[in-house]
Amino acid sequence: MKAHGVLYRLVALVSLSMLVAPSVLADEKPERIARYAVTRLIKDRMGRDARVVFEKVNDGFLSFSERKVTGQGQVRNDGKTRDFKYSVKVKPSSEEYRDVDVDFTNDRYRDNDRWNRADWDREREWDRDRYDDRTRFVRFKSPYNYQKFNDEEVSFRGEASNGKVRLKISDWNGRTVLDRDLGVVRGEWWTSARFKRGTYKAVVELDNSRRDDERMFVILDREEPRGYLRFDSIDRGGFRDTTIRLSGNSSADFVRIRIYDSRDKQVSDREVRVRNDKWSFEVRVDRPGSYRAKAENVRGRGDSEVRFSVNSGRDRDKDRDKDRDRDWDRNR
Repeated sequence: MKAHGVLYRLVALVSLSMLVAPSVLADEKPERIARYAVTRLIKDRMGRDARVVFEKVNDGFLSFSERKVTGQGQVRNDGKTRDFKYSVKVKPSSEEYRDVDVDFTNDRYRDNDRWNRADWDREREWDRDRYDDRTRFVRFKSPYNYQKFNDEEVSFRGEASNGKVRLKISDWNGRTVLDRDLGVVRGEWWTSARFKRGTYKAVVELDNSRRDDERMFVILDREEPRGYLRFDSIDRGGFRDTTIRLSGNSSADFVRIRIYDSRDKQVSDREVRVRNDKWSFEVRVDRPGSYRAKAENVRGRGDSEVRFSVNSGRDRDKDRDKDRDRDWDRNR
């Protein structure tokens, strides 16, 4: 009897595995269709060179014919990396998708028009692009980003996989001031050039490839001038919502402002123009909490730092009630 019982259980397990296996394989299709839809939307908006990486994926049930896939990812484009969240409705049986929603911190891409069919030939082209990424590369070794030079001559060095590279340098107004082809010797390239005072962008491109790297650098006066940089006062209660508005005064033409959260993680890095001694800056953060802003003049001496809080409307009302209660106690 025991032998018969064991045999029955084995038959049941094998039958169950035969039923489950096809559904497990089928569950991979909604995720692949969603990845295709999100990648296509991002590349259509940002360009073919945008590189999309998916991290977290959740497959939700809508009906027997439709699923809703959500998740998170990153996109790298023009040397910058941006996080995003996404959601897509898919029909696994017909390999169709619609209602694509890609949500960046300060931007959003949507495609809610109609059902579209996934084009796997196009996906294979993206795979070939990713293979090209692994085998061909170019990058700077110096200068580092936003490096400042008191001398007018700057040395550029870097690495590349093979062939030759093209170095293009433009000033703050976008005007090209240098365009030079350089050979790659034993995996390295180098050159030097002289520049006038100002802020410049250097881009190096690998020949016959879409690979590139980017650096910003600043040419100062031979003796860095004295300067000043100040924040305007911030309300004692902090900011009512997650939109931060900072302003102040500076002796420079541009101010670089970096925002850090309570864990000292950088959440924003931006350069703003100074007009008539005044500068202003606005950015939206993800959540309430304690933050720190550090500002420095792009050219010339001067830096400043300020700490502040970002509250929800409910927190702000509580703080106002506490202040009113303290005032009443003092008046008694």
